[in-house]
Amino acid sequence: MLYATVGDLTIDIRQSHATASGVVMENYTVLTLEAIKHVFPNVTRIAVISGASDAIRQRIAWVSDQIRGQGFDVLDLGGLAIDDVRIGVAALPDNTVPLLVQFPQDARGQRFGPGEACAAISPIANRPLFANLAFEIDSGCGALAGTVVTMR
Repeated sequence: MLYATVGDLTIDIRQSHATASGVVMENYTVLTLEAIKHVFPNVTRIAVISGASDAIRQRIAWVSDQIRGQGFDVLDLGGLAIDDVRIGVAALPDNTVPLLVQFPQDARGQRFGPGEACAAISPIANRPLFANLAFEIDSGCGALAGTVVTMR
C-alpha cells in the first residue's frame, strides 16, 4: 500500500498496514494565511476557490477548518462553474481575500491544467488572489502569493 497526505498523519498507519509506504507533505495553508494577515491586516474572510469533484470538496472542508482556526470566516466559492467563480471574485467585499486551493475541474466538467484556473480567475478578481499551488509548474498564473512545492 502506498499513501500520500498533506500535514501530519492522524493515525499510525504501521499498525494496520505494516508494509505501507508513503509521502507526507508539509501543510502550507497556515503559512499562506499568515501572509494574508501580514499583507492585509483588515481581512476577516477568505473566499475559498476550489474545484467541483467530491474528492476536492472533501479536502476543502479540511482547509476551511484551518482557515477558521486562524480566525477568518469562510466564503465558499468552490464547486461552481468557472464563470460563476469569476463573477464571485469580481465582487468580493474589501474584507475578503480569494484563496485558490485546487481547481482541476469545475461544476460543468471543464478541466483545468496546471495554472489554468488561476490564470482565468486572477485577472478579474477585485482583490489580489492568493493560491496554494500544487507544483512549481503552476506558478506565474497571476496569484499574488502562496505556497509552491518544488519537487527536486
